Parts: sequence; structure tokens; C-alpha cells
Amino acid sequence: MDGRTKPVHSLARRLLRDAEFCRDRDSRVEAATELVEHLPRTAHDIELLLTLTPHRLSAEVQYSVLNVLDSLPLRNADVRRLLPTVSKVLQEVDSRAAFLWMKAGCLLGDGFLKAANGGTRQRILFNLARIMRTAQSHHARAGALHGIEHALNHAGLRDGKRLLRVLREVALHDRAVSLRRSSFSLLHDGYWWGNGGLGELHRYARKLAKPLQYR
Repeated sequence: MDGRTKPVHSLARRLLRDAEFCRDRDSRVEAATELVEHLPRTAHDIELLLTLTPHRLSAEVQYSVLNVLDSLPLRNADVRRLLPTVSKVLQEVDSRAAFLWMKAGCLLGDGFLKAANGGTRQRILFNLARIMRTAQSHHARAGALHGIEHALNHAGLRDGKRLLRVLREVALHDRAVSLRRSSFSLLHDGYWWGNGGLGELHRYARKLAKPLQYR
């Protein structure tokens, strides 16, 4: 490993190199928790864990890291630093392995969005919309849809309407029937994951659905 791919923290080295250690769920979660608790010093190690897949349990390691990031308090600076890496995980996920597609969407639309402010918050919403529109993998787009559902619980009116218009595009044009139907149902029912957020957004979702047909 060169300097760019060399972990610093001993637990990061173990998560990257010791598949047997990673087999135990509690060990994985405890190691991931310690790394996240020591942000920002461990940001480089977390980026490596989310980027490299050296052994058969790497997806489980990545899920554990994402889940801890979604569970512990973060600073805007931490979100800003890790956002490109987490967005890339979601953009490139191409299977259901370890439910990475869902957890990455959860983190972007919930934990990261709630911890972010200003430009970082706008970048998260932009990335979710971009991945929803452009990702090649059905799993990546499904994860972005899940992230948008979470984000609708926290978005202001203008941002929320933008996200709902993205879902209208999906309902009309996505090549996956399941995603078209999921988006249509969300708009038609005005109901999404958690069912929070502004009442006006729920009404706007139903308004967008009126001219659509179930496909």
C-alpha cells in the first residue's frame, strides 16, 4: 500500500486485512464505532474502508461503518469531508450485498443531512438527485430513492419540491418498472419513509401524481 491507501489506525488496518476478525458482527461494529468517534483524525481511515474491498467481508465492514456514521453525532465538517466518498459508494453499488444500497441512501438523506448546513446540505440533496437520475445500477437508484424519502422528512419547501419533481421524472422515465411504480405510489399517496416533513410537501406530491398513470 502507498501513502494514499495505507490505514493509520490499528482498527482500520484490522478491518481491511483480517477477514476472520470481521466475521464477528460485534467486533466489526465496535471497531467502526471507535473510528467514527475519533473523527476527524480517522477520516482518512474511514475513506479507505468505504473505498477498498480487499476481502470477502468488505461489504459487511462498509455497512457497519455507514451504519455507525448514521447513528452517532457528526459535525458539518465531518459530513463535508466524507460526502464524496459516501456518494461514490451509492453511485457505484451494483448488488444487494450487505444492503449497502439502502444504508448509503439512509446516511445521505438522514444522518448526513441532519448534521449538515449551508452548502454541504445543498450538495447532499444535489448528489441524491444526480444519483437517482444517472446511476447505471438499479440498486444505486433504489438507494437514492430511499435517501430522498428520508430527506423529505427534513427538507424545506423549495428543496422538498425539487426532490418530488425528481421522483416525478423517475415515475415517468426510469427504465426499472419497480422504481417507476415506487415513485408513482409515493407521489399518489403523499406518503414516504417516516411520513414526516411539511404538510405542503405531502399535498404537492399528490398534486404531481394527478396527471400520471400507474405504469
